[in-house]
Amino acid sequence: PCGEAGPDDREALVDGLTEGKKYKFRIKAVNKEGESDPLESDEPITAKNPYTVPDPPKNVVIDDWDNVSVFLKWETPDSDGGRPITHYVVEQKGKYDIDFIEVFQTTEPICEASIQNLKEGQIYEFRIRAVNKAGKSLPGEPTPKHLCKHRNLKPRLVRD
Repeated sequence: PCGEAGPDDREALVDGLTEGKKYKFRIKAVNKEGESDPLESDEPITAKNPYTVPDPPKNVVIDDWDNVSVFLKWETPDSDGGRPITHYVVEQKGKYDIDFIEVFQTTEPICEASIQNLKEGQIYEFRIRAVNKAGKSLPGEPTPKHLCKHRNLKPRLVRD
């Protein structure tokens, strides 16, 4: 037997299955008089997680910035994949980078992050992934390209 259940149970947990493989199950009732004839599943059942990775986060924006950092905010995904989101991953791409790289992970499922140690005068894009027990989501749409510069400088006179 691959598992047992009590007389009032209507389900049983079967461990050690291979994801994607098909299984047929037989169930028997057992008491002190013996075993019943087995009840067999009509069709094979494919082993899979009961949950999936979340949908991508939405609407990431650069809410604030200065010459060496940005403060990002975004919205939660439409679906958490059936398991709670544990945290988010921030990815960054510079103007000359081939692909995005992971630069930050939130410690809890909050929809904001401060990214530090950027280089003034460089152009960056940012995107977010949601994470649950099944893994990382696809990335959300990236921010528009952002030139890393001071946001607010006091006015100054330019003399010729």
